[in-house]
Amino acid sequence: MGYKLRYHEAETAGPWQSVTVFSRETLTQPIHRLTLFKTYEFAIRAFNMFGDSPWSPVSVLYMEIGRDFINLGFDTNPCLSRNESFSSL
Repeated sequence: MGYKLRYHEAETAGPWQSVTVFSRETLTQPIHRLTLFKTYEFAIRAFNMFGDSPWSPVSVLYMEIGRDFINLGFDTNPCLSRNESFSSL
């Protein structure tokens, strides 16, 4: 059980990178090697022993100083990041 997070730099439309979180209790996930002042697209899906959920709609995140994690926020809404709607970042 857990979550799969995929992301890539929006301007280049390069290949998706992925991170797998093997815990349903994890609410934040550090994402390393992102470049400041670049825009990234993210999508997330849950998985369990029965398979994967559909990918969430793509969300856009601008990398700024002080932003070094994605708050998964699954305790209230599967699409939240730092008190912001994941879908509106």
